[in-house]
Amino acid sequence: MSFLSAHPLQPFWNLAAAPIQATALNIALTRDVFGHLQQPTGAAEAADSLGLEPGQAEALLELLWSMGLLTRYHGTAEPLFQTSSLAQQYFMESSDHNCREAWQFRYASLQRSSQLMADQFQLSNPDDEAGHAPFTAGGSWATAARVQIGQEQSIVAAPALMQALTQLEELPTQGRFLDLGGGPGFLAIALARQFSALRGTLFDLPDTAEVAAENIRDAGLSSRICTLGGNIETDDIGSDYDLIICVSVMHFMAAPDLALKKIFQALRPGGIFVSAHALRQNDAASAAEILPFYTPMRLQGRFVPTQADWLTLLEQTGFRHNRCSEVRNTPMAPLQLSLSQR
Repeated sequence: MSFLSAHPLQPFWNLAAAPIQATALNIALTRDVFGHLQQPTGAAEAADSLGLEPGQAEALLELLWSMGLLTRYHGTAEPLFQTSSLAQQYFMESSDHNCREAWQFRYASLQRSSQLMADQFQLSNPDDEAGHAPFTAGGSWATAARVQIGQEQSIVAAPALMQALTQLEELPTQGRFLDLGGGPGFLAIALARQFSALRGTLFDLPDTAEVAAENIRDAGLSSRICTLGGNIETDDIGSDYDLIICVSVMHFMAAPDLALKKIFQALRPGGIFVSAHALRQNDAASAAEILPFYTPMRLQGRFVPTQADWLTLLEQTGFRHNRCSEVRNTPMAPLQLSLSQR
């Protein structure tokens, strides 16, 4: 499978994210976003007129733009958003083709029908079964690593990332590696199996690191991969690594710039840092593949930078030869695989 092609499960991940887009449109209609954006308007000004926090407004407007409901222009200080012709035609009261109330009626009725269907089949709420585990800490992370994330990493993410990693000419194939925030450990296991001269450390929260240790032991690789439990931002992650890999972890850092400095210092001179994260893109089609999954994280104040901002942050940290390539067959959304050298 090419890492430039979407995974066969992509339509079903999109299905899971569709309620985010539907909710965004309902918010826009309820708050008359399209009426407020008849002229190109920045997120800060829109936030004032809509009664939102600036970060909320920016995340909402960018998601609506990715859905084709707003047009985005490059302003001198910030992007400007304006109601698109599609939204103007179908979601404005003044339009002869207004379907605003009709859409909200379908939205509400289908929400009720969905809940009724779940009740008829006696389905429990996923929230009651660690549905929020990936966004909390401690034991719930470990539960997700053992079950949901473990399943996804072993079957989808690790094979996809390994296919991309093995095509990087600069990737060290011997020495010491660190899988930072490696979760259940299946990527570290795959890396060690692929390159017999590599020895590694997996760092994650203590309970999650214990889950990884079990998987590493079951794989027969305990002599080559050790685990280290702690907090990435406050605890020692080791040093003198030839390779550090970090997948979808920076989103959860309170101070990403400080985390990058720690990673930089943990590499030996000339060492390679490979990260794989969802990065916001400048075209609506690419943004539409990412924002339905990552807008909720942005609204929580999580770190979801643009690709340009990420590359700038790497350069400011001191990394050299920074470049990105896209990996499309990962769970949920395409990731940007960035390679940097200390």
